[in-house]
Amino acid sequence: MQKPEIPINESDRQAALDRYEILDTLPEQVYDDLTQLAADICGTPIALISLIDRDRQWFKSRVGLDATETSREISFCGHAVFDNTILNVPDATQDPRFADNPLVVNDPSIRFYAGIPLTTSDQYTLGTLCVIDRQPRDLTPQQINQLESLSRLVISQLELRKNEATSRLLTSVVESSNDAIITKNLDGIITSWNPAATELFGYSADEMVGKSIFTLIPPDRLTEEKLIVERLKLQEKVEHFETVRLHKDGSRLEVSVTISPLISKTGEVVGASKIVRDITNRKAAEEKLSNLLMLQKAILDNPNFAIISTDLDGTIQSFNAAAENMLGYTSSEIVGKTSPALFHVGEEIVTRAQILSEELQRPIETSFEVFIAKTKFRQVDEAEWTYIRKDGSQFPVLLTITAIRTENDEIRGFMGIAKDITAQKQAEKQSLDITDALNKTAIVAITDIQGTIIFANDKFCEISKYSREELIGQNHRILNSGHHPRQFFTGMWKAIASGQTWRAEIKNLAKDGSFYWVDTTIVPFLNEHGKPYKYLTIRKDITDRKAAEIELQKLSLIASKTDNVAIVTNPQGKIEWVNESFYRVTGYTLAEVVGKKPRDILQGVKTSKETVAEIRYALARQEPFSGEILNYHKNGKPYWLLLQINPVFDDDGNLQHFIAIENEITTRKEMECDLKLESEERRITSQKLSVLTERLEISNRELLDFAYVASHDLQEPLRKIQAFGDRLKSTCNDGLNEKGQDYLERMLNAAGRAQVLINDLLSFSRVTTQAKPFAPVNLSEILDGVLSDLEIRIEQTGAAVEIDRLPVIDADAMQMRQILQNLIGNALKFRQEGLAPLVQVRSRMLTNHGEECCEIHVIDNGIGFEQKYTDRIFQIFQRLHGRGTYEGTGIGLAICRKIAERHGGSLVAESKPNQGATFIFTTPIHQAKGNINYDH
Repeated sequence: MQKPEIPINESDRQAALDRYEILDTLPEQVYDDLTQLAADICGTPIALISLIDRDRQWFKSRVGLDATETSREISFCGHAVFDNTILNVPDATQDPRFADNPLVVNDPSIRFYAGIPLTTSDQYTLGTLCVIDRQPRDLTPQQINQLESLSRLVISQLELRKNEATSRLLTSVVESSNDAIITKNLDGIITSWNPAATELFGYSADEMVGKSIFTLIPPDRLTEEKLIVERLKLQEKVEHFETVRLHKDGSRLEVSVTISPLISKTGEVVGASKIVRDITNRKAAEEKLSNLLMLQKAILDNPNFAIISTDLDGTIQSFNAAAENMLGYTSSEIVGKTSPALFHVGEEIVTRAQILSEELQRPIETSFEVFIAKTKFRQVDEAEWTYIRKDGSQFPVLLTITAIRTENDEIRGFMGIAKDITAQKQAEKQSLDITDALNKTAIVAITDIQGTIIFANDKFCEISKYSREELIGQNHRILNSGHHPRQFFTGMWKAIASGQTWRAEIKNLAKDGSFYWVDTTIVPFLNEHGKPYKYLTIRKDITDRKAAEIELQKLSLIASKTDNVAIVTNPQGKIEWVNESFYRVTGYTLAEVVGKKPRDILQGVKTSKETVAEIRYALARQEPFSGEILNYHKNGKPYWLLLQINPVFDDDGNLQHFIAIENEITTRKEMECDLKLESEERRITSQKLSVLTERLEISNRELLDFAYVASHDLQEPLRKIQAFGDRLKSTCNDGLNEKGQDYLERMLNAAGRAQVLINDLLSFSRVTTQAKPFAPVNLSEILDGVLSDLEIRIEQTGAAVEIDRLPVIDADAMQMRQILQNLIGNALKFRQEGLAPLVQVRSRMLTNHGEECCEIHVIDNGIGFEQKYTDRIFQIFQRLHGRGTYEGTGIGLAICRKIAERHGGSLVAESKPNQGATFIFTTPIHQAKGNINYDH
């Protein structure tokens, strides 16, 4: 067989084929009509539109053939593509290039072939339009001319298909553009008018299409249009031309116009396209427009904008790079194969369908209709959705969906633009959390550049004892307690005036004369020149902490050195002091926890609610508590504590503090948990294995019974077919014509193959259904008998056989003979061309899990196989080679493995292509006494 050669321009030819985006597409009637017409013209049973891909020929359309593709190496069309000329093969069996081609000697049995190259306008041959017959024949010149005409129609259809896809995308862009897009001929007559043009000028498309462009041009600007026409005739483009145009109501619009010539196929200028943008307010809002343009560019360049288009049925037609990055799928995995529902949450689709049904007053199904229902009413559907990446992770998007319409206002598809709003959602939540936290806990004030208070929140009024009216308009000096030196505030003003954030603890004076301490942070608001124009002050009341610090310093000397965690709280449970071990165990410093309750910072989602309730109950009753609790480190890591809490009373019996002593027991708890989980997992696994084993045994018995009964019952009708076929051949063969004799011979051959298959199937079922009890078997004697049976075959192949002495084992003698004969027979069958077979039978003893076993290696120097097929070859009916190459039914190795498993052993294979194969049969030396091992 001669393989087709690769054209010199193969890479360019392949690129030309790829640009049509036709490979692996669904059948289309127009191509099927052309293929059927080719078959009718030539009177052939088979006709194909075949495209030559990198390593295959793929059929866009086919008549009389079920296959959708074949290998390029055996293709007839590959020869036509290389020669770039008509390939006519009257009788493939007489052509040395094709006589032994698998497509000739096997199905579909090609005898006649004629292929017309499918050549593009830039001279790249994509494939062929070919006709095929199973009988020798030739075509008339008229038929060849008609095939050539059909091949040109195929190329024209491919071009039309590509151009229609481009046209639909361009129409969508024009319809959704924010700029007015207008086309006109050289006489100034408007030929198209997009929705943005209606928005800009006030005229509808019906009012303007067919009208003169001068309707929009003020009298004092008519000269401009004439100059532009002259430049267009020279095929020049006019970019960002700023001028004035008229609105329908007569008002003047300042616009920026980009004008491009429209050039016909003959190279003549036939008109112009104009992109018009309103810039009426640009002069007064230069900075705002600049920011808007920068924002627009940032959005378009932002990888979070995924643009996806679909056809009317929801099948995705385009999937941009941002969508690939966002969702983790490649365009080739998505386009033409699935709908957007693939990466949407099902519950959200159901919810959205209910919302739209109420909004649109009609039932909306939970299908692709959910996404496009509003667009059919000329509405833009904008909503938040959750997208699912290929790896299963989820993220929120803002999805805008519009309809893609034709010039006739027909919907041809839909486009969705999705923006990843993960950061936005996080920022919104963070902003709400910060605002809520500040309002609940912080003392907030805003002053002007001189320090005059212009805002004070409720917390500020509460702690200072001044009303908001008394604070607004005052300087913070109203709160000066005299505790801090002048240099303290001088340094503060120097820092914030230079734009730096300043933080310190300040002792202030309230209106009622009491003192209070606040942790103060001042943040300057900076203008565009980097200079402060306001100051934000955020304070936190630390009066209690400052008072407790003195008292706790004494306690710290006592408890700071202990390894156990020590916590002291006030009667309300707020922390007043912790020791150094607290920081080691929790990660929190004293400054971070003073004034907070331990449960607010240490407890988490898996902390026992029952234990927390018990602690609260004990503390409320001012009683001791002892127990275990799960807390969380500052970094989020959980840990276990053995906790002892005791109340402390003064001489009068009044509660003063709670003291908690904690001992970390994380390691102990983890060991307890691991032991419990391991025990439960073993129990569940054992139950599952027991159920699966029982089901597998039942299924295996039923399958073998079925195989035995089915194959046994087929024997009798098959014998009758063979007998009557032989009688017919012997008595009536001379009376049959050539075709009848061929049919008879095929029937007898098929019956013979069926007989072999049934016998093998019976052998497979009998491994267990008609097995013999295990008894001592001398494997060397079994092997001698096998080699005697294969003596003629060994002589014919010139094979050499090297054997080791094999042991005596407990086994089924018949099945041992069967497995050895099958493995050695395969070694002789799958030999390399021109190389005498060498078969080695090696044996060794080994111990496996305390059991004495024998391991037999059958090694050959044959054709071998890819290691990845090692499991496939042991499956019933699985073959690595065609029946025409090597005889057999694909059952032999399945029988061998079943025999090995029946004997409590295994059969595996190791191989590389053209480097031979090694089959390793392992079986116990001794079987359980009296073990017959029937699977029934």
